[in-house]
Amino acid sequence: MEYFASPANGDNYTSQGFQLGEVPGLIWCPAEAAPGGPVVLLAHGGGQQKAAPAIEGRVGLLAAHGFASISIDAPGHGDREPSETQRARSTELRRRLTAGEPVTDLIAADNSGAGDAAGEWRALLDELTADGIGVGQVGYWGVSLGAATGVALLASDQRVCTAVLGLVGIEGLADPAPRVVSPVRFLLQWDDRFVPRESALDLFDAFGSKEKSLHANQGDHAEVPLTEHTDSARFLTDHLSRT
Repeated sequence: MEYFASPANGDNYTSQGFQLGEVPGLIWCPAEAAPGGPVVLLAHGGGQQKAAPAIEGRVGLLAAHGFASISIDAPGHGDREPSETQRARSTELRRRLTAGEPVTDLIAADNSGAGDAAGEWRALLDELTADGIGVGQVGYWGVSLGAATGVALLASDQRVCTAVLGLVGIEGLADPAPRVVSPVRFLLQWDDRFVPRESALDLFDAFGSKEKSLHANQGDHAEVPLTEHTDSARFLTDHLSRT
């Protein structure tokens, strides 16, 4: 894995860029992070990238608790060229949203690629271990497209011991969902135009976790209240501190 300097630094953290094969990413470290301490994997949503404002906001919240985090560009996002299929799907998504037409099948098609994206996170954890970089307990934070990847990752890798997920339905995820057994905090927007309410509830119900909590708020897909973000950071840091 190749490492290089990154300009994405904040008030309470610094970052380092890396490239693992075709996958570019960032390691975000607070000044008080202990070597070999817990780390949170941050997965962005559809149409975003590894240093999107939403990601940097989560980085800052986690850094305030002394936790490091890692983000990568999902396939076809950020510095990775989208496939023709992804381009066509994005164009159709915009058309349907403008026309007020259903988009559930398009979201399900995106979810179907979650297994491949999860494989990139597993490869990254393997590589960090091989490079001798101490990684302690691992948490995960991803909503929307990032949540679909998270379901596939948690179902296949027990190194990830807790997660914040949400804004995603069961389409394309019915098979891995029962194998998610780590503690999960799940966010649901009651008026989400992308994810039917019943589909999100079905996914939450399908999780095999003995410890899972549902946090529903009024509003559309991108209107998650700020308090949910701060509470989600606290959920992750509390669980990673005690495991």
